[in-house]
Amino acid sequence: MKQKKGVKIPTARQLPSGNWFVQLRINGESIPITEPTEREAIAKAMAIKDGIIKHKRIANADRSLTEAIDLWIADNEHRLSPATVRGYVSCQKNGFPKLMRMACGKITEKVAAAAINEECKHYSAKTVVNRWGFIGQVLEWATGERISPMLPQVVTKMPEFLDQEELDTFLDYIEGKPVEITALLAISSLRRSEIAALDWDNGDIDLKYGWIHVRGAVVPDKDHKMVKKDENKNETSRRDVPIIDPLHRALSAVEHKTGRVVPQHPATMLSRINAACRGAGVPEVGCHGLRHSFASLCQILKMPPIAIMEIGGWKDRATMDKIYTHVSKRTKEKYANQFTEHFKNRKSN
Repeated sequence: MKQKKGVKIPTARQLPSGNWFVQLRINGESIPITEPTEREAIAKAMAIKDGIIKHKRIANADRSLTEAIDLWIADNEHRLSPATVRGYVSCQKNGFPKLMRMACGKITEKVAAAAINEECKHYSAKTVVNRWGFIGQVLEWATGERISPMLPQVVTKMPEFLDQEELDTFLDYIEGKPVEITALLAISSLRRSEIAALDWDNGDIDLKYGWIHVRGAVVPDKDHKMVKKDENKNETSRRDVPIIDPLHRALSAVEHKTGRVVPQHPATMLSRINAACRGAGVPEVGCHGLRHSFASLCQILKMPPIAIMEIGGWKDRATMDKIYTHVSKRTKEKYANQFTEHFKNRKSN
């Protein structure tokens, strides 16, 4: 666009949704503008500034839900992780299509309930609940009111993990294989995003004193491009993890200790760990399952929960207790089966 002499052209920036956003401020009033293209956003902003078109103040409650999401993300993007923004944009593009076209103020509890019922026909209960959690937040921001429609019940699945015997089998199988370092890092409690962020050059691996310094994560942005962020999943995720002996040996054997410790895409880490699980003849638990195996092993070793939380980077005791509940349930089932089998085989002895 050609600039008029003495007139400053507003700067537009592209939102994660693909729309373009300009924030004007005229006579102390903040005027947000969103348009499909950069040219249209700047042209409208210039027209309002020049008085060619009169700005009509639009309350957020009168905006469509998809526009309100654009503005909400624009206001909060600086404090959200790329992965979180990606999830919100996915919700905006794929979830609740009828609601997205409606004005926020017209979305009542009854309307929302009907939309949720329709959404449940196409997506899992967990996906619907997660999406509504975001949409409900935006609606409250836009209208000042919270609506609470009935949501589907999410059945919590027991997380997969390896028990002590399976873990020993798995450790024997991966020794000396390319997947060993990745798997041992996961068993040491690291998430895939944290493993992907480890860098020799940043001093994340301290072989001398035996510590892994977990600082930052690698996550996908809205365009599915992997980006490094300095923040971890939560404050407690930024932590120091002791290096276990087999991992120390594997890391020490690395010839060129520079760059990323595990130079693989997180999806590749997952597929290689599951391939190793198949090779070892144990359940395919992935990186997350190995992280839960860490919690299982810590319970067997009777480590204090506070120490496990600090090493594992869990935010609160409730999360740890939830994991322990699953571990205890599986252990109970294992011994319950042994108990019943004893009586089944009693007469044959």
